[in-house]
Amino acid sequence: MLDLADVYLGIEHGAFVYHICSMVCYYGQHYMAYVLLSDSLWYMFDDARILQIGQWNDVVTKCNLGRTQPSVLFFEQGGSLQIQA
Repeated sequence: MLDLADVYLGIEHGAFVYHICSMVCYYGQHYMAYVLLSDSLWYMFDDARILQIGQWNDVVTKCNLGRTQPSVLFFEQGGSLQIQA
C-alpha cells in the first residue's frame, strides 16, 4: 500500500491510497510481468506462459530466488484488493 501522505507534505492520510496491481520485471535481457487478477492471486506472464504464483509474498520469494528486478510498478487507487507486504 502506498499512501501519498507518506511521500508528500500537505496531503491528508488516507486521501490518496494506492495498491500495487502489476509490475514489469527484468532478468538477463528478458522481461516478464506479474499481475494481480480479480481472483486476488498473482500471475506471471512470461512469453507464451502464464503461471499462477499466489499471494504477494510468493511473488517476492520468486523474484528473490530468480534475482528478478522490478523495473516498472503499476498502482491503482483504492480498490478492494489488499496486498500484505
